[in-house]
Amino acid sequence: MGSKLAPAYANTFMGKLENAILSMAPLKPTYYRRFIDDIFMLWPHGETELNNFMCQMNKANSSIVFTHERSQSEIVFLDVTVYKQNTTASKNSKLQVKTHIKPTNKQLYVHQQSYHSPGTNKGVIIGEAIRYLRTNSESSNFHSMMLHHKRNLARRGYPKAIVNKHLRRIKFNMRATVMATHPPRATTQTAEPPTALPSSEELDDCTRSNSGNTKSDRNRNKLVSSYLQAQ
Repeated sequence: MGSKLAPAYANTFMGKLENAILSMAPLKPTYYRRFIDDIFMLWPHGETELNNFMCQMNKANSSIVFTHERSQSEIVFLDVTVYKQNTTASKNSKLQVKTHIKPTNKQLYVHQQSYHSPGTNKGVIIGEAIRYLRTNSESSNFHSMMLHHKRNLARRGYPKAIVNKHLRRIKFNMRATVMATHPPRATTQTAEPPTALPSSEELDDCTRSNSGNTKSDRNRNKLVSSYLQAQ
């Protein structure tokens, strides 16, 4: 989006526009959520009324164009496929999610033999596994994606023993804990005092008066080092 301010500005603009649209709509979605420029909503009023609702949305502002896809069984939102699961006990349905991988995603993880720390390699193994834990609400889909993950890691040179060692910790029964919203941790750290930057005159004086002095050379190096780090 260009500048760092752009996403926040776009969200503010779209939030105001959405509030105006939804407040004036005679029929509203039962569920409506947006992430940047992707919207997910549940519409119970039929296809004709959905088309009317989308028409009103596109009339709200000439600079914004809404497009939509609809389905009565499943639909993609961000990196998940939301699908309807019929329960055996009743005619009611339950919404589930499973991982969606775009066809253009080659999943070229950092190669195990690349010049990265062991912690980075470990993060590749565990981080993607936790994402699969979050994006699959049924155990069968989760275990299928874990097998897919292991195959991809093997292609990128990760030894089977190391992969199994780390993935052994990721269990489907952990999902509720992983999905829970945790309050931010309180911090007791105090802010570090600002670094005093030496002036260019101080650097020049240090260089002129202590040239050839080994001890002073070390002090000058410290002074220059602190200056460069602070910059």
